[in-house]
Amino acid sequence: MLTLAELLSQAGFTISFVNNEQSHRRLDQAAFRRRCPGIEFLSIPDGLPPDHPRSGPSTVDLLFSVSTFSKPIFENLIASMSPPPACIISDGVMSFAIDVAAELGIPAITFRTYSATCTWTCFHLEKLIQDAEIPVLQGSDEDMNKLISCIPGLENIMRRRDLPHICRLDLENPVLKLYITQSSQMAKASALILNTFEELEASPSKSVLYVSFGSVIILTRDQFVEFWYGLVNSEKRFLWAIRPDLIWDVNGPSKVPEELTVGTRDRGRIVGWAPQEDVLAHDAIGGFLTNSTLESICAGKPMICWPVIADQQVNSRCVSEMWKVGLDMKDICERSTVEKLVRDLMDGGRKDIMKSTVEIGRLAQNSVSNIRHSPLMSLLELFTGRVYLC
Repeated sequence: MLTLAELLSQAGFTISFVNNEQSHRRLDQAAFRRRCPGIEFLSIPDGLPPDHPRSGPSTVDLLFSVSTFSKPIFENLIASMSPPPACIISDGVMSFAIDVAAELGIPAITFRTYSATCTWTCFHLEKLIQDAEIPVLQGSDEDMNKLISCIPGLENIMRRRDLPHICRLDLENPVLKLYITQSSQMAKASALILNTFEELEASPSKSVLYVSFGSVIILTRDQFVEFWYGLVNSEKRFLWAIRPDLIWDVNGPSKVPEELTVGTRDRGRIVGWAPQEDVLAHDAIGGFLTNSTLESICAGKPMICWPVIADQQVNSRCVSEMWKVGLDMKDICERSTVEKLVRDLMDGGRKDIMKSTVEIGRLAQNSVSNIRHSPLMSLLELFTGRVYLC
């Protein structure tokens, strides 16, 4: 945290560093002020007696005490500052600061010294309990080496013996409960700072299916539900852009089945809009369920075509049989078919599709880069006046 404060100070920010009184006294504040005169050191009591060690096994006492005792004091400190802070950055196990920030209308950022992978694992502690993966009890090598399947992105990596030490505690242990609470609270912050770097812990590539049906197509409620079930049942991660007028339902909105809500929470994300070209260009995207052909080709991403109008029927046949850059789901909207085609595309079993997609994507990029030498540009150069597009 001190290193982060120093970096921010050197970048031109004015920093107030708030600590508990015991740690505050131990800091060599003079040395930090010489290097970073923009840092102001402040302290608040943590509710523990002066002779409490606050380290080793006793660190737990500090966490519990600060969570309850220090919150109102911290809130009074922040409220008294003039001008008020532009942002509060709090330790990941000091989530009371997020609540204080919300009450005072100040953005909150959580700083976690864990790796991204460990933080992601802590986010799934409740899921691990639901799936009876914890508590981890010392057993045979076979038991301890069992792969954990309920943490997205780590299905074939994390074993039971690799889970954090708190996962070996009894489910009623207050320390485990504290970690669950603190981890879930982090999701309420405006942003998250992790002590890692992108290249070390980048997401698994080509693991997400992007779904979008453009700006014209309308789905019936039944079609919408079938697509949704197929996506959830495929057990693949997906990002679905659903514009407000996508669903046509003469009977009005109906309740979403609980299993779809739960399945989406685990592996999916539904948004009202997405920057399509940027999304398709991202390395995490492994496929596109769509009726927009050329954007997917230019991005070098294989697709599942669901044609509805105009040129889409012809294009979808070309995609599957001529260009071999995707699969055709023409005239079908049924959950088991959606599930099967999503699995076929995302599991990488169709090597011919992957090879063709890369090659045709390269050709598309070359074509765009050579547009200045195209016949169209040669034609337009014949005109000296303004060209109108209508």
